[in-house]
Amino acid sequence: MSRLRLANKLEGKVRVLNDRLWERRINGRLEAWLGNFDSADEELQALFLLSQFMYFGDREVRELLRAVYRDLFKYPIVEKVRRDHADTLDCDLLEREFARELSRTRFMGMGNPAESGTHLLYYFRQENHIPKSHFVAETELFDRRLDSPDSRLADPDIARLVFIDDFCGSGSQASIYSQRLLAVLRDVAQRSRQDLELCYFVLVGDGDGLDRVARETVFDRVDSVFKLDGSYKCLEPNSRHFAECPQGIGREASRQMAEKHGAKLFPSHPLGYDNGQLLLGFHHNVPDNSLPIMWYDDKPGTWSAILPRYPKIYG
Repeated sequence: MSRLRLANKLEGKVRVLNDRLWERRINGRLEAWLGNFDSADEELQALFLLSQFMYFGDREVRELLRAVYRDLFKYPIVEKVRRDHADTLDCDLLEREFARELSRTRFMGMGNPAESGTHLLYYFRQENHIPKSHFVAETELFDRRLDSPDSRLADPDIARLVFIDDFCGSGSQASIYSQRLLAVLRDVAQRSRQDLELCYFVLVGDGDGLDRVARETVFDRVDSVFKLDGSYKCLEPNSRHFAECPQGIGREASRQMAEKHGAKLFPSHPLGYDNGQLLLGFHHNVPDNSLPIMWYDDKPGTWSAILPRYPKIYG
């Protein structure tokens, strides 16, 4: 297949994905994005990578939020209730006991109120028909200032806190945030003489990152609906994206192109944060673990992103 024919075929595939799955997010962007690259061969490699991009639109995100509640939260509780009652199949008992456990559970977003974990709670509540009273902010957990040596849990019946997040990549952000809060929660719960189960559930998670969170924090449960293994690192030898690719497309050529431009855009992490090498994005944002050539849009005029990321601003 000639280079021109292959380029047209890949561009056609990208446009179909954009229309049918990507919520038309790249409308008006493709030509400018391809103009970032230095040669026709680079454009070809970039088009192939884009054709492999995994996008979770609004519909998919809502489905994942239903799965978080059903598969990660509700089913394990129901299974425990069954075991505790001699493997009962009494539906009324199971529903009654689950309702009791739900009443003692509070859901929180991972991170501060401006970040995606908290943003997702609104849709999580909608999709799973959960009363508003089951959601709390960090400041509502305690009966007085967090740094007070006499602080107690504000709710004497709370038994479980579930932190919701969209994505866990390297696990560093979840570890940093939880180290600040979870140790305090454990101490306050102990002073309050309450057992408190702490859970961290994400829509999509890298297996190594989830293991890191489980290892470095005091979460009792860490899990995700969709788990990524090493094959999702798109430019590694075992990449699933290059398992079958057309003639003229090569993993090494794609890696050289992505590293060359990524080094200018995100010098410390040219292939994505912590060498993430992902081709992944959500309706509401693109993780910085994905290739910077896809999302970089920090400095106008530097690079035309195909799927712009909304970066966190630290201050």
